[in-house]
Amino acid sequence: MKKLVSFICIVFIVIVSSASVMNAQDTEDIDIASITPVGQPEQDEYFYILDENGNVEYVTYDSYAYDESLDAKERSAFRNAKYQVAKITGYTTYTEAATGLAGYTHGNSATDAAYIQTNSNGTVRVKQAGVVMDIPKANVSIVDYTGSNVSTYTTSNGKLYHNFFYNQTAKASNWVGYQQGYMASNATYYSYDGHYFYTKYETMIDDYRNNTYQHAINPNTPYYSYYQFLSHRSNTGFAANMFDNRIIEVQGQGTSSKLRNAGKDFISAQNTYGVNAGLMWAVSINESGWGLSQLSLERNNLFGHKAYDSNVGAAERYNSVLDCVNTHAKTYISSGYLDPTDYRYRGPHLGDKQSGINVKYASDPYWGEKAAQQLYLLAERNNRKDYGSYSLGSVNGSANIYNSTGSSKKLLYTTGSGENRNLDNNMVIILGEERGSDGVVYYKIPSDSALTENRVAINPTGIYKTGRDYAYIRKSDVKVVSQGSSVLDRLGMRQEGSYVFGLKPNTSVQAFTQNVKAIDTNAFVNVKNASGQVVTSGTMGTGMTFTLKENGVLTTYTVVIKGDVDGDGQIRSIDYSIVKNDILNIRKLSKAYATAGDVDGDGKIRSIDYSLIKNDILNIKDIVQ
Repeated sequence: MKKLVSFICIVFIVIVSSASVMNAQDTEDIDIASITPVGQPEQDEYFYILDENGNVEYVTYDSYAYDESLDAKERSAFRNAKYQVAKITGYTTYTEAATGLAGYTHGNSATDAAYIQTNSNGTVRVKQAGVVMDIPKANVSIVDYTGSNVSTYTTSNGKLYHNFFYNQTAKASNWVGYQQGYMASNATYYSYDGHYFYTKYETMIDDYRNNTYQHAINPNTPYYSYYQFLSHRSNTGFAANMFDNRIIEVQGQGTSSKLRNAGKDFISAQNTYGVNAGLMWAVSINESGWGLSQLSLERNNLFGHKAYDSNVGAAERYNSVLDCVNTHAKTYISSGYLDPTDYRYRGPHLGDKQSGINVKYASDPYWGEKAAQQLYLLAERNNRKDYGSYSLGSVNGSANIYNSTGSSKKLLYTTGSGENRNLDNNMVIILGEERGSDGVVYYKIPSDSALTENRVAINPTGIYKTGRDYAYIRKSDVKVVSQGSSVLDRLGMRQEGSYVFGLKPNTSVQAFTQNVKAIDTNAFVNVKNASGQVVTSGTMGTGMTFTLKENGVLTTYTVVIKGDVDGDGQIRSIDYSIVKNDILNIRKLSKAYATAGDVDGDGKIRSIDYSLIKNDILNIKDIVQ
């Protein structure tokens, strides 16, 4: 039988001309507990296909009958082949092979999976979206991979794309990050987890069957798509107008999209509930078809809240877009998917079918990467602003999360509590490293859940405070998978103890603070002169301090500008004279000023430093900061 498919196309204004990256998006509702049984999604009868230009295709389907146009003899031959591919048909439940937990996926959203084996109980073991799953035989067909559509990853112009099939034969691509150092340019790879890549399908299947990745091109360095695995307990580096400009770029000035000028609403919700504005914005694009769905226009419902096929009229109606975004941030994410005591909790990131919100949010196994793609597109249009700013760590199995370090610490929750006892790839953001009084080294991380005011228990209100809601995890329980770049890194500055270097002479206080804000709109910076007085004008100089709040953490740094030993932010003849007096033991420099006088960095102030300052003043050679 042929699968019956009907298409209804909604054409919107397109103002950008570039290569399309297709994005197949289903519309699973996230509040699945109120109507459907625990752990089961409402089965939607439609989904969106979006491309980066704003074209939206609304696809409905009537039945799921698999047909690969093969006769009985061909099928028999394929069954005897060693390497095959599984074709999933329609909505299906599965059992995770590693944990025994129940899950669900949808062949209409993602058709193919890596075939591993047929089990003795008749179920078929496959791998898709990071998880090895046992699927009822009735919901899957097995064919030779050489004669069928197989998903791939490709590199092009420094970017990494995931090319997959939906509706059995339709093809789409998601931008899932940047080409890694171990990847070749313009190359094709195979992977059904997006972490380990293979040059040959057969090699991948052999490894999957042997429960190893040793023959992958990156056996020891799994790839994690930054936005797909970034915790919702982070702050976006994008400003509200950047969200708004992207909507106008895609839909045009005259658009009626409910996402138009809504950037401030996402930032507001982030500041109140501690949920990353960019991640919410990206999800809303895919759930609402760029803010132009009927639910968006008529009910301000950007996320399809309670829009069940069995009773679409019950979909939530909001008074405003802000009301909708606040509800999504507070009820659905902060006190829902990010609450470790909630049955839907599988980690704080978008994720896939192994971990993250995707596990329980949608049957579409690529829902997480489709949302992440919107942020790659936005970052690319803003000089990669926000991308890679956080250090990410992966936690496998059950790990304890504490409110402090040392012997007095209290357990807040475990990453493997309840249903999630065997959860792998639970993601954390690494804010810092501390050694407890017990001698154990811990990472400081944002707590997935809001905490009580005394920081000893989970707070069910969902109202999140970054200054309160931090936690600690043993360093040994975490594998760092992405080393973030701090604001200092992106300013071209480096830290050595409490001193920071790299600031150029003659940099005004105003320019410095503006540069910080340009990198991270949510960063707080407070500049003080050497006497400890707050200043908002003048020039940044040696001995001045600035306090930077980044990722919820306050840190104070002391400025050192090589050659600026009097602290006025310039390199002049007076600095030349002061260094000369130090060398002659007339008046010794101390603290930051002595460090500034040691221009060559050998730990001493000598004649060579005197000469380097002289050459800078005479414009012979600038001092390297």
